[in-house]
Amino acid sequence: LKQAWVVDKSDRTTKFSYDSYRQFMWDLYYFNITAPAYDSNLKSEDRIIKLLRQTDIAQVAIPDRDLELYYGEKDPLSYIEFADRKKNVIEEFNEANEILPSYEQTPEELILLKRRHQTMIRHQYYEGKADFFKRLPYQSLLSFHKELNGSCDTNVIAELAHTISCSEGCWDQNLSKDYLILSSNRVKDPNSRSYRRFPITDFEINVDTNERLVEYLEHENDCLIFQHKNKKEIRLNVSLDLREMLYYIQQGFNPSINDLKGKFIELQVFKNLLEAETYTDILVTNDDKNYYKISLNKGSMKLSVSPLNLE
Repeated sequence: LKQAWVVDKSDRTTKFSYDSYRQFMWDLYYFNITAPAYDSNLKSEDRIIKLLRQTDIAQVAIPDRDLELYYGEKDPLSYIEFADRKKNVIEEFNEANEILPSYEQTPEELILLKRRHQTMIRHQYYEGKADFFKRLPYQSLLSFHKELNGSCDTNVIAELAHTISCSEGCWDQNLSKDYLILSSNRVKDPNSRSYRRFPITDFEINVDTNERLVEYLEHENDCLIFQHKNKKEIRLNVSLDLREMLYYIQQGFNPSINDLKGKFIELQVFKNLLEAETYTDILVTNDDKNYYKISLNKGSMKLSVSPLNLE
């Protein structure tokens, strides 16, 4: 097929046959184990392979890098070298680089092109000398993994409290430095905002080890428990999905309606339990710069208003 294509490059049928055969050979490499079974010979009933194919790394796009990966010249020095590998995959990828408008390609050729690009992504992920964490679908996965494996400390509590404060519309790090901030009004007021503060020293964070489960099944810790020290019923199970959502909120992302119906509900329940607690002071602001503290003196039952010093 390759010899026929070299002889007559204008024969698109022969070229497509050669490209299809070459793609099938690429699919047999280990790094394509997560690829969908486009060929009946590649189908598998293995449970692990099925799970891997549900989390195909090639489904994650990095636009600013992928264009160069797809159509740029690949440097062998940027990849791990396998001395026993009979074929040079890098050379084959470089040979396959071609730029052809999509309107000039058939649907079958477009599918083959997509498979080729996904193969390049998987190959770079496993054998490339690049930061493979950038290709993961969860940007907070690395830090979350460290926290699950014994790195939970006061810094983690402070960071989590700040991200929850951001979800409440409080972006001021000085205001949420030592506190978890909750909005005291669910009705959006364009003229002012009010917040309640909860000291982060009242909270603790632990790893949900599921000790009963590991007696019978192989299990990996996948959840953090953020809870009140004195009132254990006020707790939040922080899964990877929720942590990722809080991460994006901290970056300025506005959750959609579908996002609010998912793991965000657990966060809302946690907030409701905190809001049910009695309080004697509240913060108000009309410009997110100058804050005032309204306090209740339980002895005299009088209210006092004073500027809040954030320094």
